[in-house]
Order: sequence, then C-alpha cells, then structure tokens
Amino acid sequence: MSQPSDSHHDVFLSHSSVDKLIVEDLAGRLLDAGITPWLDKWNLVPGEPWQPAIEDVLMNCDAIAVFIGAGSLGPWHHEEMRAAIARQVEGRQRERRIRVIPVLLPGAGRPDSTRMPPFLAKNTWVVFSDTLDDPGAFHRLVCGIRGLPPGPGPRPART
Repeated sequence: MSQPSDSHHDVFLSHSSVDKLIVEDLAGRLLDAGITPWLDKWNLVPGEPWQPAIEDVLMNCDAIAVFIGAGSLGPWHHEEMRAAIARQVEGRQRERRIRVIPVLLPGAGRPDSTRMPPFLAKNTWVVFSDTLDDPGAFHRLVCGIRGLPPGPGPRPART
C-alpha cells in the first residue's frame, strides 16, 4: 500500500480516536480500491497546525465518511460535521455538494437518533455488521464515495 499524496482526496475519514485502527485498516482498503482517503494519521504534518489542514480538505473533498464505532461520536466528529453541513448548504447553491456517509463499524450499535445530528440520521447508512470483510458494505461505501447508486452489489460465490 502506497502513501497517499497531498493532491485531491475523494473522502475525508471522520472518526473517534478509539476507532483509529479499524478506520486506518478501512482507509488502506479504500486506497487499494482506487479511492484516495484523507486520514489524519497519514496527512497531518507533525509540528504544523492541524485545524487549517482539516478545514482545507473538508472544503475540497467529494465526501465525508463519519465512522461510528466503539468510540461513538466524539467532539471532533461534531466539528467536522459542522463543516460538512456548511459545504452541503453552499453546495446546493453552487452545485458542488459534499456527500456525508454515516458508517457503522463492526460491533457498534446504531446510536439513538435523538442524540445524533439530525442531518446525519437522515442520510443513507453503510453498515459493517460483523466484520470489515463484508463485500456488500464495502461496495456501498465505495459507491457512496463516488456518488453512484450501488445496484445489487457483489454476489456471493456459488459452490
């Protein structure tokens, strides 16, 4: 797996620090599938301010995947989602919207919708029920990032 470059990123990966390892695994899988993810660990330069970098990528990427796992929604999820909401509103006026994709990680229960930002609860979810090795969920995530309908998705191999 090669290191992502500083050029355009297809998707910003918003996650809790508790979920960092599983999100990094998924970021590698996205990279292998031809998707350029922005992951803080890969893209923030040590010793430089991180907030401007996050604001810049949120204003220029096509999608944000909001990962909900064991760590639930943290305070930076909310800040990143505020920036995504601003992009969605501006995008309606300028035809450059950002897709916000809620992603439920394996082992996490869907949060109570009354405790989530309303715009997140209303978006179509990608659910990895038991493992990241769910080809249907991964296909839906890739299609969401690319802005494509997922269709019937991958079919299980016949034996």
